[in-house]
Amino acid sequence: MALLTRFLVVVAIGLCVSPPAYTPPTAVIGVAATGNGQPDLHTPLTVQDVVRGFTAGSAATTGASGTGTLHKGAKADIVVYEKDLYLVPPEDFSATYPKVVATYVGGHKAE
Repeated sequence: MALLTRFLVVVAIGLCVSPPAYTPPTAVIGVAATGNGQPDLHTPLTVQDVVRGFTAGSAATTGASGTGTLHKGAKADIVVYEKDLYLVPPEDFSATYPKVVATYVGGHKAE
């Protein structure tokens, strides 16, 4: 657990609207947190709100219980990033930054 405290862990449930190659979550965070560069037209969200939408918000749409949050007994796949997403300036997010350093599915590290 000490290793994981160095990174922000994002909970995922495997629900995907489009392939991640077309819409990497970090790119989506950047667009949402900056208002797509047009904050007068598109109200920016906080990074926390975007992450919550990816996690607990997506889980809520499935009707499944025990997903969408990270706690003992929860069913969660996780993604570990090289940086704490909450400390990255919104304008720095891109399709490749911050980089994923590990992904765990069903409790096992994905290769």
